[in-house]
Amino acid sequence: MSELATVTPVRPTDQVKRDRWGRYLLPHPDTGKEQTWTRATTIANTLADRYGLEQWAKRNVALGIGARRDLYAQAAAAKPDDKTTLTRIVEQAEEAAASKAGANLGSALHRFTERIDAGEDITVPEPWAQDVAAYQSTMAANQVTVQPGWIEHILLLPELGIAGTCDRLCTSPQWQSARIADLKTGQDVVKYGMTEIALQLAIYAHADYWFDTETGEVKPIRESIDQTWALVMHLPVGKGTCTIYEVNIAAGWQAVQLALDVRRWRQRKDLAHIINVPAPLALIPTDEQAYLNLLDRTEWVRDRVENIKAFNHGSSLATLWSLHPEIPTFPKGGPKTAEQLDAVISMCEEVERFHGIPFGPSDPTIPKQTKSMKREQA
Repeated sequence: MSELATVTPVRPTDQVKRDRWGRYLLPHPDTGKEQTWTRATTIANTLADRYGLEQWAKRNVALGIGARRDLYAQAAAAKPDDKTTLTRIVEQAEEAAASKAGANLGSALHRFTERIDAGEDITVPEPWAQDVAAYQSTMAANQVTVQPGWIEHILLLPELGIAGTCDRLCTSPQWQSARIADLKTGQDVVKYGMTEIALQLAIYAHADYWFDTETGEVKPIRESIDQTWALVMHLPVGKGTCTIYEVNIAAGWQAVQLALDVRRWRQRKDLAHIINVPAPLALIPTDEQAYLNLLDRTEWVRDRVENIKAFNHGSSLATLWSLHPEIPTFPKGGPKTAEQLDAVISMCEEVERFHGIPFGPSDPTIPKQTKSMKREQA
């Protein structure tokens, strides 16, 4: 049982090329040229309320330190600026609290159902056999069938430059069109995550193309897919129950448009400008260009923080950030000065280096060196 709980299945979609930010690198259906695609989960998370998830993570850290006296001792001995040590303590505390065990078991349960839906005859060990049996009986009782070949499909919306991987496409004699479907195994994911789910499934339902991982080709979607309703099969690990939810993705698609507007709005550079008469530079070493540079760097750092979260290491960054309560987080307005931005950049660099996260674009306010500049320096 322990092996099942610690190994995450590797799927064909996991082998698809990605860029340094974890975005898909796939050919465009019109040009055939490889490009980056914004992930569907990134759009879906734009409107997410992360408070509940962050509180859950904090509770797990407290439980983990309570369960591991060695972690408590290390935390008591550490200084506030021992960032790497404190980050490791947090991660080990989360593991001690089994905060990741549920995710690993959920991945295994996903894989069991995928293989069964693909037509494989497999033996599922206890106690997961009860979960799988509940899934099969619930799907059969509701006359829901998984479309053959539509398991873990990468879908693309070229018009919006978005791509993502959907779990299933399902059919039923009760529906006129097939429906996008998603299997969820977390205990409270439906209760706290339906906003993101509705957006994500709406994106998949509006996709025009899919990426064939076997041939490396982008192909048009031939099936008629319902753009009003989708499904969520909630199969919480170890409960032996399965509940099917009908999700209003027409409302989800409206929220997608709102999320896209929010992302565009965040890129605005015309929200403020300096109106005061500048004092002598010797007294105030700043000008309008410096202010614009601050705005550019702020957006650059915001993207960097989002990338760390996309690699599931947001808790590590949050731990480091908690050592600087004077610096507002982005949900609370973000860093206000160049010095605060420098501190956040330092945190990002530490998390990226420790977890091996690829560095993104360089500081947009630092001019790129030309060959002539390099020769002059030499």
